[in-house]
Amino acid sequence: MMEDHGGNYARYRKSAMFMLPLPRAFCSLARLPFRILFKKDRPERPREVTVTFILYALILALLSLPFVLLSWPPGLGWTEWPYSTWPFV
Repeated sequence: MMEDHGGNYARYRKSAMFMLPLPRAFCSLARLPFRILFKKDRPERPREVTVTFILYALILALLSLPFVLLSWPPGLGWTEWPYSTWPFV
């Protein structure tokens, strides 16, 4: 897109949200790991996209770890889901 549309596309990228219309403060915080790693705002090459996907997958896995270790929420353990909610079991 940058090759085809140049400055118009660059201006659009700065004004548009990435995927979801979230508050700007949240978007800035979400982009922080990528900015620290690559020193720019958005991935431009396939390698950067792959590394970004792996980075955010690891972050989400680490954020979910306390829930798994603490078996939260109570009453619906991770080992029971989804079997305890299936109507035909």
